[in-house]
Amino acid sequence: MAFQERVSEREHIDLPVNGQTYRVYEPDAALGATVVRLMEIGARAAKAVKAGKPVAVDDAVLSDVEERDLAERLIGDAWDDLMSDGVLWSDVQRVLRTVMAWIAGGLDAAEQVWAAGDDQGEAEPTPDKPGSRRASGVSANTTRKAGSGTRTKVSKPSAAGRRGQTS
Repeated sequence: MAFQERVSEREHIDLPVNGQTYRVYEPDAALGATVVRLMEIGARAAKAVKAGKPVAVDDAVLSDVEERDLAERLIGDAWDDLMSDGVLWSDVQRVLRTVMAWIAGGLDAAEQVWAAGDDQGEAEPTPDKPGSRRASGVSANTTRKAGSGTRTKVSKPSAAGRRGQTS
């Protein structure tokens, strides 16, 4: 039996902030792997803190420039939309945390992070293995109807397909 060609459709999530809905597309494989790695390091650090153990700081600590670059690459054109709309930093952080949870743990993890809002509490999503988002049968492509007065900002991907893609 021959394998049929897989044609990937870019998954996305739509996140409502202050009456606007911002669409974020899934990243390329390299950025996805970086996010999973960062989430795993964060989960280990949280576990160590909870156990009263010292936290080892390694190369996962990002400079301010690296953090901003990661954020822009992570949410693509939605970054420019959030900035031009004057969205508060706390809301941008919530979007970023949600997108990282989506990439590392799937739609259910993202929904937990989004629902927690600024109260992150104990709800740290555990990163799944790469590809588990599709394996779980959960599709982030399906979007709920926006409430009244809400519009979705869908920015066209760049010629390279998305910000940060190198080929």
